[in-house]
Amino acid sequence: MPVLVVEEDRVLRQVGLLLDPATSAERTAAFLDYYAHDVEDFIAWREAVRAKLAGLYPSEVRIYSNQEELREYLPAADVLIAERFAIGERELERAPRLRVVQQFGSIVDNIDTRACRSRSLPLLTIRRRTNVACAEHTLMLILALAKKLPLTNGLVTDERLQARGFPPRPFDTRHVARANFGRIPGIGTLLGRTLGLLGQGEIGREVARFARVLGMRVLYHKRRRLDAEKERETGVEYCGFHELFERSDLVSLHVPLNSATRGLVDAATLRRMKRGAFLINISRASIVDRAALVDAVESGHLGGVGLDVLYREPTTPDDPLLHHENVIVTPHIAGASRMNSLMDIEEMLIGIARALSRRPSQPDE
Repeated sequence: MPVLVVEEDRVLRQVGLLLDPATSAERTAAFLDYYAHDVEDFIAWREAVRAKLAGLYPSEVRIYSNQEELREYLPAADVLIAERFAIGERELERAPRLRVVQQFGSIVDNIDTRACRSRSLPLLTIRRRTNVACAEHTLMLILALAKKLPLTNGLVTDERLQARGFPPRPFDTRHVARANFGRIPGIGTLLGRTLGLLGQGEIGREVARFARVLGMRVLYHKRRRLDAEKERETGVEYCGFHELFERSDLVSLHVPLNSATRGLVDAATLRRMKRGAFLINISRASIVDRAALVDAVESGHLGGVGLDVLYREPTTPDDPLLHHENVIVTPHIAGASRMNSLMDIEEMLIGIARALSRRPSQPDE
């Protein structure tokens, strides 16, 4: 039975669910519940995928959550799946049976690619549908704010316009067009606007691709700057943390929540933003100081906020962020549907199975 050594991640736990007969009934039941509203018959899907994985199902799946566990499991590994943890010479030297290295994503900054090549180890990557979906959701929030969709949706009758404070007054159409008959001010266009991305990982790069297509200028900030070739390829411009907030018309957050990023965007940072700028957060709510965010909205300093994450989920009816036309809040759905992650896992495992079938097993050393 092949041994897969897999980085701990809520999505990657599905590798065990698919391949390892020893997966607990409790975990299986939890995933059945998780997928119930998007997948009509999860068990049937699982069996159909297993049928495509000759030579890979069944497998033993070992989950590592730190570098020490990774090194402990590597001597038995036939397949290594990584996302964030470093895979270098030290790790590969401990893995004499290793036949495939899989990055769960398309960015391989954490992997020593030269070391893989020197061992003739296939290094597989995947452009994750979930990341693309998150980028789409980010763009949707930006567009909805720019076009004032929460205000203008359904605002097409005399009565509704009157009720919202836009008393109908027709244009002289002998001379001018009928466009924007509600006379709604401040409708925006993204062409030529500056988008600032805090973080330039998998999702940040997907957002940059979409924004560049729309003719936006894209700034970014991250702890380790991209090399010049990657900046040219991605079409992004590096700047400092404070500069990102000062120069951008819209700022979108794409960093993980940890001790370094909790409350990173505080009142002083929000004050650096242009008056009327937009803030988008599909990452984690607590990256932004809650009181500072509410104050920036209620004072009118921020022109719009798009959130897919909240400080409490579900939130309460009296949450002040629910009571502003220029704040869009969605229920943590940016990565939806659940089929995105299922198709990611299916594609990844089929690719691994094919690589194993092309590469003969290595004798134990």
